[in-house]
Amino acid sequence: MQLQQAELLAMGFNIMTDPVRLTFSYNQNNIVQDVESGYADVGLVRTDMIDRSVAEGNTRWENFRLINEIPDAAFPFKRSTSFTPEWPIGALTHVPNEMLEVVATSLWALDRDSTDPALATPGITGEFATWVPPMNYLGLLGMLESIGYYNPKERNCLRSEDVYEAVQCPSGYVKQSSEKAFCIDDCKDGYTCLCRPCTKLQEPALMLQARALETTWPPTVDTDEVQALEPHFEKHCKRMDRCLQVATGQRVRWTLLDQIGSVGRAQINAPMLDEVKIRLRFDADWQPMVKRSATLPSGLSSEEYIFDDAAGTVGTHVVEVMINGEQAVMSPVVTVHTEPPQRIIFCPSGHRSEDDGSCTPCPPGTLGHVEGTAPKVKHSCLPCMPGLYQPYSSQVMCVLCPAGRGAAHDGATECEACAAGSSTMGKEGRAQCEPCEPGQEAVAPGQERCSSCPRGTYSLDEGSSECITCDSGTTTRELGSRNASSCSCSAGNYLMKTAGGQGQCQACQTPSFICAGFGAEPVIVAGYMSLVDEPLKAFACLEPEHCPGGGPGRCAAHRDASSVACGDCAAGSYEGSGKCQPCQEYQSWKLALVLLAVVIVMVPVALASMKFVNREDFFMTHSSTDVAVLVSMSVSVLQAFTTFGMLSITWFEPVASLFKALGALSLNLQILRVSCVVTIGPVASFILDLCPILACAGIAFGSLLIKKVRKPGTDFMAQYVNTMGALGSMFFISIVLGCMQPFICYSHPGRNGMSMRSRPSVLCFDSKSHTLMSAVGIVALGLVPLPLVALACYSTRKYPLMIVRSESHRLLTATRFLFLKFKEEKYFYGIVLMAKSLLICLVPVAFRDRGQVQVVIMTSMLCVFVQVQQELRPWHSNVTNTVDGLIGILMTVVLVSGALESDYTAMAQASVLPIIGTVALVLIAVLAVVAIVRAIYRHFRVWPYFHHFVTHHKADAAAQARLLKMLIDTAYNQNTFIDSDHLKDLDTLFDTVKTRVGQLIVLLTRDTLKRPWCSGEIATAYKCNLEVLVMTGACFCAPTVDELGAQLNTYIDVSGVQLSKYGIHLSDIREAYHWMLSEAVPSLALCADEAPRVRLEQAVACLKNLSSFSTISGNSSVMRVMSTNSSGTRTPKDWHDHLKRSGLVVLSADPNDDEAGAAAGIIIVKLQAKLGHMGSGLHMLHEGVYEEPADQRRLIELSRALVVLLTARTLSSKPQLDAIIDGMSAKETGSQLVVIPLSTPSFTFPSETFLATSLPAEFYTKPDADLAQIKGLFRFIASAFTFHASNDVIQLQTDAILDRIPAHFDKHGGRRIRQLSISNKISMARTNSLASNELESTQSSDLESPLVPLDEDDVN
Repeated sequence: MQLQQAELLAMGFNIMTDPVRLTFSYNQNNIVQDVESGYADVGLVRTDMIDRSVAEGNTRWENFRLINEIPDAAFPFKRSTSFTPEWPIGALTHVPNEMLEVVATSLWALDRDSTDPALATPGITGEFATWVPPMNYLGLLGMLESIGYYNPKERNCLRSEDVYEAVQCPSGYVKQSSEKAFCIDDCKDGYTCLCRPCTKLQEPALMLQARALETTWPPTVDTDEVQALEPHFEKHCKRMDRCLQVATGQRVRWTLLDQIGSVGRAQINAPMLDEVKIRLRFDADWQPMVKRSATLPSGLSSEEYIFDDAAGTVGTHVVEVMINGEQAVMSPVVTVHTEPPQRIIFCPSGHRSEDDGSCTPCPPGTLGHVEGTAPKVKHSCLPCMPGLYQPYSSQVMCVLCPAGRGAAHDGATECEACAAGSSTMGKEGRAQCEPCEPGQEAVAPGQERCSSCPRGTYSLDEGSSECITCDSGTTTRELGSRNASSCSCSAGNYLMKTAGGQGQCQACQTPSFICAGFGAEPVIVAGYMSLVDEPLKAFACLEPEHCPGGGPGRCAAHRDASSVACGDCAAGSYEGSGKCQPCQEYQSWKLALVLLAVVIVMVPVALASMKFVNREDFFMTHSSTDVAVLVSMSVSVLQAFTTFGMLSITWFEPVASLFKALGALSLNLQILRVSCVVTIGPVASFILDLCPILACAGIAFGSLLIKKVRKPGTDFMAQYVNTMGALGSMFFISIVLGCMQPFICYSHPGRNGMSMRSRPSVLCFDSKSHTLMSAVGIVALGLVPLPLVALACYSTRKYPLMIVRSESHRLLTATRFLFLKFKEEKYFYGIVLMAKSLLICLVPVAFRDRGQVQVVIMTSMLCVFVQVQQELRPWHSNVTNTVDGLIGILMTVVLVSGALESDYTAMAQASVLPIIGTVALVLIAVLAVVAIVRAIYRHFRVWPYFHHFVTHHKADAAAQARLLKMLIDTAYNQNTFIDSDHLKDLDTLFDTVKTRVGQLIVLLTRDTLKRPWCSGEIATAYKCNLEVLVMTGACFCAPTVDELGAQLNTYIDVSGVQLSKYGIHLSDIREAYHWMLSEAVPSLALCADEAPRVRLEQAVACLKNLSSFSTISGNSSVMRVMSTNSSGTRTPKDWHDHLKRSGLVVLSADPNDDEAGAAAGIIIVKLQAKLGHMGSGLHMLHEGVYEEPADQRRLIELSRALVVLLTARTLSSKPQLDAIIDGMSAKETGSQLVVIPLSTPSFTFPSETFLATSLPAEFYTKPDADLAQIKGLFRFIASAFTFHASNDVIQLQTDAILDRIPAHFDKHGGRRIRQLSISNKISMARTNSLASNELESTQSSDLESPLVPLDEDDVN
């Protein structure tokens, strides 16, 4: 049937829609009969069906008409369709191919017309003619597909036994329900009848409409004009036609009307509308349409689908409708939205008018736009065009994207950076970035332009983000290369032939070679050289002028081209002034002459130095020590500069030349032109450099040996060690550097080893010569510097014990070179200096070729040691300490200047640095020379010079020594030394006696000879042959023979004082004491019967007759100072004269205390001249002449002031107590007298108990009244008087006394009260804690405040 259906369909007749009834009889004979009987109009049967019936006589052909008959003479039956394959045989996949061939050939052989019965019988029996190879089935598939029985997508055929399921309706038709599709009426039994199973759909089955809804317009819309406009709606929207035209904002209802309805669809089996969606713009979202009931015009019930929305943006839009996931028939349709008439709303620039009539800022990415002309304008926001952006709101223009960035879309708020490999070609406002051309690259995103490929790279393709590096170290000549063929060896490289004959680019060894590249041969740079047999192995020349550069084996004139770094002079030349110069027949006698001259100079210098360093400690003055220290310091500085020259620093002129000239200090004897006489190797030359050490040791040994023979008592070993130690300390840096020469190396470029700085031709650690030199250097270090350091460490550790143990005297003598030049408490500073020198030497060894590190380490060390030196200040002289610190600072300046001038610093071009360094170097030289000259000058010109030096025991004779100095200075206009005035440093005490004193006056009191400082002064004067004068006090007791002998160490109180460190020993003191107490030394025995002031005045008067002492008392040199009036002392006549005068100043002191009397004498000397200007005089009570009590009382009453000197025994001295009582009584009787108490350090203020019980009762005439007068004294302010203080302090104290003495005095008895005047030079504010509150108060108008003692601390 399918074939007939297809033929009819091709003729335009569809059996599913066109016939009224389609009957299936399931028997083709019945079909023939039904057509013949008229039951059916048309029948569809097999080709031979009618032929068989006609053949059987059941019918005739005249009763039938064949539709679409196809004439075919070759075919025995009538037919109306084309041939199609029938009954094909197929094989399953598991059947073997051999079996397929057998079955196919057997079937093809069958033929009912065959003469072979075996082949004909199967065809006759099976009613077939034959089997043939299959025809093409594509035509059959096409026929089945045309009638809907074959689905090409799923590749399957319709195979259904159910007739209803087999019904396939054509397009525009739907299959009715099974109830309506089958015909029951007029259908024979056993038949199946279909009555038009496919029903044509209504036209259109779905109708899309749109209509306007009531709209609430925004305030910006002119509603009057909107209402005047008539919107356009089509009655029936058609595909791709305009459906409506309305103003934007108009509400519209879309309606999809189903003209079949769900009931009708169910009856005709049409698809239901399960899901209906609408999209108002092609880029909008799908929205569901709401289903609701509707009535068709015919009155039938149906459904409609609605969707309400407002018209969108202005323009033409496409509206789509989707039903059950597929586009509806009428979809899409076109809508036109127009701009509604607007009211006039004026907005600021960069703003847009909103629907509510307000103005809002244009957002980022847009610009404000004004459309139309006044009065009808519209403010809106337009997006920025591609290539423009706007990051801010409320703007009226967009900004061009900067070069290297682009904006591809409208409304950009920022521009995106161009990707790597692209750029905007330097242009702004680009929407897209352009790829880089070949030969260019853009490595980072956002580049403005593509850059040309650097030399050594190339780029093949467009859009390269990175150029390709040339292989094998090659490069390109130009920028922007586009292929690998442009690569070749660059400048700074050379082509090295490999074993395979291929060229390989090798980096030029910099900075030693210059390679032009591209085939040029390497050229060695000036300052470097290479050997002929190794032309590409460069060696750095220590002196650049030694190597001119160029080809291999090139050196400066007269230099050996076969030596590494041109380090050796050629045969027949010598090293001189940094150059190799021809010997020019330099004979050996010239070398001998030079050596002889050196010996002639060195031997005297060595002998003088040896004599100086072995000089006895006692005779080493500070000035001579300063000279030696400064000379040694200068030599050490020069040696340190030698170390500076070994650092990896490019020194500037003239410093570089100076450092070269200092080669002699580094034990380099090549300057003696030894190579002109004999050819020596580097090892022998190195050993020869060490010979000066042996020479110095030999000279010292021989000289001391001769001294030992001449003076058998010489301690040979101690002096030899001291001599070698002094020389070793002075030249320590040179010795260490000389021994360490093999280890001071510098590096060659690349990995070409290192050379010795002293001998560049010797490769460090790479030659036999260097190995031998290293061994010699280590041995030399172990023989000289290291033992010296060990000795210094040991002796410094033992020094505190050596100076107190006599058995260590020999070791102290051997190591005095370490300690003599320093202050006693800084004895250890020698170790500090050795450590400093050793560390300086180690810097070029430990940090070779690392200039920056060398400078940092060296500068740090110099700064640290300058700080240590200034903190310790170890030298005796302040000037030497200051010079040492300044030299250290200036050395640091020189070092830093050289470092900053070197190439490895960023300040290498600063031309002022050489000037600064040179100035610092000159300042060092000037400072050293000036300091040495000053020290020499001070050594030969002592200043200040003292004619006399008073040796005394301060506890017993401080006031007497002060008075003696004042009397001598006044009488003879000479300068006298006493420690309270002139001693600034105990360390300089003995040095003063040795160098700046003409005569030593020994004031012998009870303990003078027991004091260590006094004994040291006496011993110093004795050993220096100084003139000595002895003044013996009454309390002095000469030491016994035993005390001067074995008991001397206990007789002298040496606790806390080590005289041995000053070169003074007990034997020296013993000899000095014996000499001083002998008749060889003139002496004055001070008369005990006279007052202290009187006896000292007499002694001073006798000094001018000192040379005649030897003629007095036979052979005795002792002269007893007798009483005389020639000295100006008071006589009885003077006493009676004073009784007739009024207005004197009376002074009271303890007559039995020598120190009190001397202190009173000091006050008299200080006040005499000034009291003379007042018209007053001085009277000393209890001095030589006995005063009657009544006369004394009368004298005090007539005086203007009574000065009471309070000393240790004042309260037990009846004469002083009488004077106090008389003075206080005079005040009570109305006298003008002012009582001035003077408190000395030895006075202790009494308590009330002491005055009442301990004061001797026999001292009182009227006990109660006298005690009250004494108590009254202690209610006055006491002025301090410290007689052992300096002259300036004593002057201030006497000025304070003078201020308290009334300047005016009524000689006629009139009384004037003078307020107490306290000198502004002295403070007397301290309240006496012992001035008891128990003391009775006095009503005297002269009593101003309680008695207050003053001591030396109160004097400013």
